[in-house]
Amino acid sequence: MYEKKEMMCPLCYSRYGTGYPQRIPRDLDCRHTFCTECLLKLQDLQGSVIECPCCKLRTLLPPNGVDGLEKNMDLLQAVLRSEEEEQKLCNFCIRKVYPPKPATFFCPNCDVFMCGSCSDEIHSQLEFRCHGVCRASAAKDVTEDMELEKWKISSRPLSSSSFLSKRSSGWRPSSSNSSRPSSSLLNYAAIPECSVHKEKTKYYCRNCRCLCCESCYRFGNHKNHNCFQVHEAEERERKALVRLQTQVEQHGEKFIKARGEVQKAIEDVNKNTIAVKDMARRFYRELRTAIDQAEKLLMEDIEKRTGAKLKALNEQLSQMIEISSLASTACRNCDNALSMDYYEMLLMKKDVETEMMDALELLCEINPTAKGDLGCQFPNHENLLGSIRTCAKLVLPPGPPEKLICRITDDYKVHVKWDPPENNLFLYPVVGYILQSSSGPDNSFEDIYKGGETSLIIDKNAAELPVGKQVQFRACAINLIGVGPWGFPYGLKVPV
Repeated sequence: MYEKKEMMCPLCYSRYGTGYPQRIPRDLDCRHTFCTECLLKLQDLQGSVIECPCCKLRTLLPPNGVDGLEKNMDLLQAVLRSEEEEQKLCNFCIRKVYPPKPATFFCPNCDVFMCGSCSDEIHSQLEFRCHGVCRASAAKDVTEDMELEKWKISSRPLSSSSFLSKRSSGWRPSSSNSSRPSSSLLNYAAIPECSVHKEKTKYYCRNCRCLCCESCYRFGNHKNHNCFQVHEAEERERKALVRLQTQVEQHGEKFIKARGEVQKAIEDVNKNTIAVKDMARRFYRELRTAIDQAEKLLMEDIEKRTGAKLKALNEQLSQMIEISSLASTACRNCDNALSMDYYEMLLMKKDVETEMMDALELLCEINPTAKGDLGCQFPNHENLLGSIRTCAKLVLPPGPPEKLICRITDDYKVHVKWDPPENNLFLYPVVGYILQSSSGPDNSFEDIYKGGETSLIIDKNAAELPVGKQVQFRACAINLIGVGPWGFPYGLKVPV
């Protein structure tokens, strides 16, 4: 048995229900239960993998999304039983329509619960008018009061005086065939009085929709009005109200049925939006991946070329360091030889000359073998950026043309002009327009031009415009997807 707290969604704290698809409880893989509406919101935020708010365990949604999750049938049956226990159903509708209407009234004389329509239909009959109908919420108190009253009447004898007084006030003794209490409408003291003549009201004026006395009916403000006696008007007006109620109920039921279609359309729009966004994200993700790969390849090529240049320059630098070092060593040895006596100097002269000649024979390129002249250009940069910005197109027709105006030229022709629709980078470009005029049968619109122009001179005879009459013109734009909505029409009188 489920407690009242368990019949509420732990996220939105709203009660589960069977009347609306959003209130149906559904289970995740971790067996935690949430309403469909909260799961749809989680799907919008997290995508096809939902993380349980309670245990953080992830659930992969089926291909059809949240609707494919398993319903918690045990909890759904418990909610249904709870709804049936809390709400009484009409005892008459349950035999005629499904689902039956909820009971809003209780008749203690008939001992049945009923809706407003069935209550009016039954208690409009003459033999049931004096029944004490009450609200369904007060059925228990009314039943107890009636049982107590019956016990009091049966427990003491009825005197003749009290019998006569009760009989004069409309009371009837109970019998096996009838046990109807008196109605306040049958009590003469409860009949309202006329505010002008202070007489009891006996007539109902349909023109003014109010009660009136006989003096008002014959000589007063309601003379020559469509008046009926109260009992006769009550029948007419009750039937009129029943007919009006039936119309209102049918009108409401029509919108209740249509509400489901609108709700379904909302769900379809949300699902379609999610699918389109996923497609766009996937496309741009692939585009970013291609750009990253191209960038990586370009960086590798730049590193390769730069590495070759640096290698050649480093080798040249090493050779220069080696030559300069040998030259410095030979010069120092020569200085040492020059500082010695002539015997010692002559002994070392051969070695010093050999070392210095070896230093002179070492050669390398003096100028740098490579330069920092590597560059990178993007010749189609602007075109590429423009292509990326407009590479995605929405599958929609263009918007309506703007600022459509008409005027009569000097030669009595009609000049029609409009501006193209607002430019949208994500829509296919406009390829043409359709212009219509209300010159058809019963002022219906007919095509008078198809083409790419936005300014036209129309001959009234060639276009078969009705001379001397008011004519409206409207235009729409066309692109690769189809025909867009019509713009705001402009009307003028065709000259004779």
